[in-house]
Amino acid sequence: MRSRRDFSTSKKRLSLFKLFVLVVVALLLVVCIAVAVLYKQAMNDKEKGFARASSNAIDKTELVNTNNVERFDGKKSFYIVYGKSKDGDKKIVFMPISKKDKPIIVDESNIVSKQQIINEWQNQCSRCTMIRTSAAMIDEQPLWEITYQDSSGYYVFQYSSMKDGKTAETFRLANATTQ
Repeated sequence: MRSRRDFSTSKKRLSLFKLFVLVVVALLLVVCIAVAVLYKQAMNDKEKGFARASSNAIDKTELVNTNNVERFDGKKSFYIVYGKSKDGDKKIVFMPISKKDKPIIVDESNIVSKQQIINEWQNQCSRCTMIRTSAAMIDEQPLWEITYQDSSGYYVFQYSSMKDGKTAETFRLANATTQ
């Protein structure tokens, strides 16, 4: 037969367990809400930066309209604004994040196109998986950044010159499972 004390102790343990579970669930809920708020704030800041870069490119360069904005972070960070001049010429403007630096304007008719770089890359690396291709700027040199996974599983960043298409730099990152 169970004593009255055993039943009371068992009830207290169950009550403490319920309280513990409730506190853990509440903490998880608070963490999830905080992460969601921080993510939303970061995305809003990113979009504001893109809109500001587009507006600054129109104000400070020969662009009259823009159609895309990206961001590149290297030794120096840039917003990359794609647009057209009043003559209809397609331009790529590298808007520096730092206010000390001046925008760098590239006329798309004078460079190796993004599609040409992709085609050349596909011919050289047919068993690779493309992740993305975007403009980049390293040491004041406009480049195409091709990000892909090669057939050995390496994550690769290849930088090719916009002027002549030659590879300027390549970085391979090994996955722990590929070594």
